Amino acid sequence: MNHLAYYRAHNISPVQYSGTKQQHFERRASLYRSLRLPPLAFRGARVLEIASGTGQNAEYLASLNPAFLELVEPYPARWVSQALPVKVMTLENYEPSHPFDVVICENWIGRKELPLLQKLQTLVAPSGVLVLTCVHPLGFYPNLLRRKIAQRLIAGVSDFEEQTDLLVDAFETHLSTLKDMTRSHRDWVQDMLLNPAVEHVAITFPMLMEKLGGAFTILGASPEFVSDWRWFKSLHGPARAFNEQALEAYQAARERFCCVGAEDWHDGAREAVALLARPLFKAQDVRRMGAFRSLFGRETIYTSWQLDEEMK
Repeated sequence: MNHLAYYRAHNISPVQYSGTKQQHFERRASLYRSLRLPPLAFRGARVLEIASGTGQNAEYLASLNPAFLELVEPYPARWVSQALPVKVMTLENYEPSHPFDVVICENWIGRKELPLLQKLQTLVAPSGVLVLTCVHPLGFYPNLLRRKIAQRLIAGVSDFEEQTDLLVDAFETHLSTLKDMTRSHRDWVQDMLLNPAVEHVAITFPMLMEKLGGAFTILGASPEFVSDWRWFKSLHGPARAFNEQALEAYQAARERFCCVGAEDWHDGAREAVALLARPLFKAQDVRRMGAFRSLFGRETIYTSWQLDEEMK
C-alpha cells in the first residue's frame, strides 16, 4: 500500500503543520536558504510543486511572486487555501505543456516511486532546479525501532482509531522531547508508525545521486552536510566534480545524522532492542523509557539539484 491508498483508506491527511503562518514562512525560507534558493530564485519563475499536501508550503511559494505556480496533489483533504488552485491528479497522469524553472517534490518519492523520478526530471527546464528529499539510514533507525515497538503494542487491536490512541499515549513522552515539532502527535503516529508505506520511502542520498548524477548537479542540502574548500579557480572541466565532492561529504558526515554522541546513541538503541526482546510489554513501559525516549536522528535530507543545460 502506498501513501495515497493509505490516506484514502482511513480518510486522513496527517501532514498539517502547526504554528503561525509567519513561523511557517520563516521555516520555509530557512530551508530554501540551505538549498541555495533565495526568494529571488522564485520571483518571476515557473514553479511546480508535486504532492502539495495541505497547500501550506505552497502558500509560502505563492508569497514569493512566481510568474506561474502549478500545484499537483491527488488527495487535498485538508487543503488550507481556496485562493490557491490545485490540480487533483497523480504525477502519472500529469502532463504539463511546458517545463518549470523549479520543481519541488518532498517526502513522497520512495523506492516504489523511483520509476517516476525519470518523469520528474523531464519537467525541469534547462538550468532549472529539482528539489527532492531522501533519508539517511542512521537517522531513520530510531523510528524504525519505534515502528517495531508500535507493531507489538497494537497486536490484536484492529480499530484504526484505537491503534492511534494507544500509540499516542505510548510515545507522548518521546515526542515531547522534540522541541520544534510542527505536527500533532496524532498526525505523527498515523504517518510514521501506522503508515505501511513509510519503510518504502527510505531512498538514500547515494541512490538519488545514481539516478540524477548523469544530468543533474547537486546545488544544496538541508542539513548542510556539503562543504567544498577547493579553490574556485581549480573548478573547471572534470575537476569540478561537485557530485563526487558531495558524496564524500555525505559519507564523512555519517555520525552527524545520529544527532547525539556515539555513547548516547548506543545506549538508546540498546534500550529499544532490549524492550523488543521481552515477550510482553505495555504502553506504560514505552512511556517510561530512558535514553531511547529522546533518541531521534536527522532522518529527512532535503536536496536541490540543478539541471546541466548541456545535458538536457
